Amino acid sequence: MPTFAVILEQKNDQLKARLESAYPGNSHAALSETAYLVTSNETVSDVAKTVGISGPEFIEEVLGLVLKLNGAYSGRYYTEIWDWFKNVERSEITGQPT
Repeated sequence: MPTFAVILEQKNDQLKARLESAYPGNSHAALSETAYLVTSNETVSDVAKTVGISGPEFIEEVLGLVLKLNGAYSGRYYTEIWDWFKNVERSEITGQPT
């Protein structure tokens, strides 16, 4: 399943609520109050519309973007995020939800 990064200029509680509702449980992970990871079979445009960055129901004060990740990642971050990536990849291989 594709993985996306949702990156905001600034924190927005309304967008966070939409994201958590649309992508419950392990379908999302928060990196910070302005950056999230989402796994979904949607397109990048659909994710942007769902969370309120674009589309007819966009949140007026939100500036942000959605990036589709290519399955490659590297860096230094909290263990929970690396575990999240592993679970997402495992679900792609097994076909089982995370």
